[in-house]
Amino acid sequence: MAFVYYQQTHLGVSERYLLMDSTSPVWAPGTQLAGNYSLAFASGHSANDPFSPWNNAGITQSGFIPSSARSIRMLGTGPFKVFLGGVEIPMLSLGGNSYGGDVSGFAGTTAGLQIINTASADDYTWSIVDNILFSPAAIPEPDSAVLLLAGWLLLWSYGCHTRKR
Repeated sequence: MAFVYYQQTHLGVSERYLLMDSTSPVWAPGTQLAGNYSLAFASGHSANDPFSPWNNAGITQSGFIPSSARSIRMLGTGPFKVFLGGVEIPMLSLGGNSYGGDVSGFAGTTAGLQIINTASADDYTWSIVDNILFSPAAIPEPDSAVLLLAGWLLLWSYGCHTRKR
């Protein structure tokens, strides 16, 4: 059984969910990723049996993915994986706490979205998520980003070389 706590501490080792805000006594102010609230969750053992199998906590919602969706974007920290329709969506760092993944193959369908805390039994690290949305903007391919960076460096190097003459 899962519980969502708000401004209360959790006294067990089971998976935990906490809606946190800037006034929460459990978290340092500013821990939320955007706005006034973020959702934090951690994996754990059954609250009734600390020697039970490890349970990875997660959030799930099913719904229609807009036909214009090319990516999923979110803010996140901690160990997590994203699944859509049971398929893992590789998430690329977009800088800071921003992540994005390609969901163009799911556009115009109904599917379940899952975000799972992947911490192991040795690591009770929390996952914190916020601002989860489907976007019509594509996520740049890593190869494209490398090529753009290489091109920029080449132009910068050329510009520096020609100025010295």
